Amino acid sequence: MKKIVALSLIVLSAACFAEDKPAGESAEKRDAELLSSAKKADVIKAGKATYVGLCQSCHGEIGKTTGDAPTNLFDAKWYHGGKPHEIEHTILEGVIEKGMPGWGAALPAEDTAAVAAFLLSFQK
Repeated sequence: MKKIVALSLIVLSAACFAEDKPAGESAEKRDAELLSSAKKADVIKAGKATYVGLCQSCHGEIGKTTGDAPTNLFDAKWYHGGKPHEIEHTILEGVIEKGMPGWGAALPAEDTAAVAAFLLSFQK
């Protein structure tokens, strides 16, 4: 029993040290990475292909705005967070109550990041 308690304390200590950086700093870094990716033609092309295959049937044609609706991904209004890391998070986790599945378990991380970068490439 003592070994289990000691191991639990070690794991908890490691978790505390892993959170030394403020969450905002990590989010800002991720935002910068995604915004940088939104300027890379190969990433945008990959994100577009994934969007067409998985997202377009619900979110509409590329670049076409559908008015003020959560499904409209090509304007500046974001219902579930418009910061780059929030867009990526929505792709990963979905919005289950609205019928959008989370793609994090089905897509490699680089694909979800590419979709986020593709969508960000439309923002001015």
